[in-house]
Amino acid sequence: MLRPPEQLYLTTDDPYEMKNLADDPKFAETKSRLSDALDEWMESQSDPGAPVDTVEALRASRRGQHLHGLAK
Repeated sequence: MLRPPEQLYLTTDDPYEMKNLADDPKFAETKSRLSDALDEWMESQSDPGAPVDTVEALRASRRGQHLHGLAK
């Protein structure tokens, strides 16, 4: 099963995460705020994001050879 690119759940009402609210206009502000926070965190960790999360990168990291550097 492929996961959608964005996921947002109201886990208090949907603990099994069955109803994805990411495209619900009522949650657009929340989604934007969380996205901004994630971007800031990724930058602080020197995390280049999903495009470099490859099988090759995972295998290299398991060998201690991080292809994309480590957070400072």
